[in-house]
Amino acid sequence: MDVASFDCFSHKIQLAINEGIKIQPSIGTLIGKAKAFVRTLRKAYAVSGHLRDLQKELDLPDHCLIQHIETRWNSAFYLLERLVEQREAITILSAEHANLSSFTKLEWSLAESLLSILKPFEDATKELGSRSTTIASVIPTFKALIYELEAKENNLSYMRGVKDAIKKGLERRMQG
Repeated sequence: MDVASFDCFSHKIQLAINEGIKIQPSIGTLIGKAKAFVRTLRKAYAVSGHLRDLQKELDLPDHCLIQHIETRWNSAFYLLERLVEQREAITILSAEHANLSSFTKLEWSLAESLLSILKPFEDATKELGSRSTTIASVIPTFKALIYELEAKENNLSYMRGVKDAIKKGLERRMQG
């Protein structure tokens, strides 16, 4: 493998994931809806308090929802991860507050499928960010990520295109 540069492997991951996400318009729609949900919740203090009450009542972790930052792919990951973690409370909250969007079963399934695809990338980003990135760590990580994309089955068939686009984008960027 002729690899040109390892200076910013995490940036190559960022670009490949963004490319993959754009393949499936419903992902962008879901992220937009999730961002709007969090934005609305943060502006409504009474609703935020209700979320905390529901978290206690449902024995969920007392976590704030996370806002998405456009320049970091993993902020979308964290946004969706936290929403899925708090799904039960969010579903109740949406039903009780007309100003909050509710998420469909398909949207929850899409979020879970996307998280499953992106989790290895988040793990790799954390691992590589915790130490200086060398060729000895980048190549095995790259190969492991490609393997994950090829091996992991997904319950939503249209996510295959997302995985393929991420894989091709990452391979292209690693070739130089």
